[in-house]
This record gives sequence, C-alpha cells and structure tokens, in this order.
Amino acid sequence: MTAFYPERVFLHVTETVSTNDDVKKMIYSGDDRFALLSADTQSGGRGRLGRSFLSPEGGVYFSAAYPLSGREKNIPFLTLAAGLAAAEAIDGAASGGKTPASLIKWPNDIYINGKKVCGILTELVSVGGRSTAIVGIGINVKSFGESCPAELKDKITALNDEGIFPDKRILIRSIAERLDRLVYSENVLEDVPDSVLDALNSRSFIRGKEIVFSDGSAKKSGVAASIERDGSLRVVTANGDRFVKFGEITAMQTR
Repeated sequence: MTAFYPERVFLHVTETVSTNDDVKKMIYSGDDRFALLSADTQSGGRGRLGRSFLSPEGGVYFSAAYPLSGREKNIPFLTLAAGLAAAEAIDGAASGGKTPASLIKWPNDIYINGKKVCGILTELVSVGGRSTAIVGIGINVKSFGESCPAELKDKITALNDEGIFPDKRILIRSIAERLDRLVYSENVLEDVPDSVLDALNSRSFIRGKEIVFSDGSAKKSGVAASIERDGSLRVVTANGDRFVKFGEITAMQTR
C-alpha cells in the first residue's frame, strides 16, 4: 500500500441496518479514517439491483472505504478485485487438507459447489470533490439449517456446510489485506496485471457455459468466454462477440 493511505482501521458493531450505509455516513460526516466496519448481523443488507441480502447472526458482513486518487481509469473493476480477494481468502481459511474451489460468478458473487456463498456490493460517494468507493461483502458462514427460506435452499450455501470453519476476524482481515494490496500496490484500477486477469478467469463460475444476458432491453444468449481487462464479460454469440459491462446474467439449464 502506498504511504498516502494509512494503516486500515477495523471497527465493529453488533447489529446495524447496513454496513455500507454506515460507512457512507462516516464519509459524509467528514470521518476520513481508512476504515472497515463489520457487524454480527444486518437488518437491511443489500445486494445489486436493489435486492436484499440475508444477513442473520453467524455470517461475515463488512464494508470498507477505498479513497480514490483520481488516477483510476477502471473503478468498476473493484468489484471483481473484491471477488478475487474474497475467493482466495475463503480457500485459505479451509483446513484439514480440504481444497475448496471458490468461484466467481461475474460480476459480484462467489460460489462453492454450484451455490452462492458470498455477495459483493460496490458503491461510489463523492464529498467535497473527492470520491470514495465502498465495498460491501457478505459471506454465509454458519449453516442456515431449517431457517433457510424454502426458495433459497437449492441456491445458497454456507462455509460451515462446505466444511470450512473460519475465524471470522481473521477472514475479514485476510480479505481486506488482499484487496488493499490489489488496489493500492498492484493498482488494478489503473491497469490490470495479466496475473490478476488470469487468476479471475481461472476462478470463473460461468466460463464456457451458455448464459442468458441483458444487452440493453433485450435478452440474448451466448457462451461466457472471459473476463476482460475493463471488467466486462466477453460472450460469444451467434452474431459475434458481445462485451457485457453491466446487468444480469443467468446460466442456462443443461439438459
């Protein structure tokens, strides 16, 4: 990390509505600490596209502030960098010889064994002409058991269900240190190194799969090919390559 950014300050609360909202309030109030705020539970956790994120006690929920210098050319890549940091840290938390395969579903989810275990929400705020990105990460740690909503039983998992029992504080710090290094030492928001791009593509959950994606207002289909340097997803379609920069993608069911 460059000298411009001080050592990260780790804060914790027992319960909150949203750690992202709390960090926003800190920034708007003039609190310029290089902060990360975690919580035991959130009553109003959010995901992309206005969706709610289930945040019961026992999970990992935190948001970190990333002050921007103005030199960044590719701020949207921050979400993918966070996904890579989270996936690597989750795999590193495994013990007993278990080798999990935490995969990244473009652009903001982590999957293990075909089920979502982690979601990421990145937001941007500007105060006094200075911009700060906020990265919120939620990880299912404790098994949901019978408390899991019926509509999610086949879609989500938890680290404990996958045989991973991390020290949550160590896991949070591991993710933060990895992401801080990617942003401020490897400068991935200015130029993405080949090694980072290769690492992302090697962990792609949808690479080589048929997907449905939204290109403007119309839904189209194709094969997910690769994550690109600008953070877009290259999709091979019958009408040539498409580069999806935002929106929703869905893997098609195999017959």
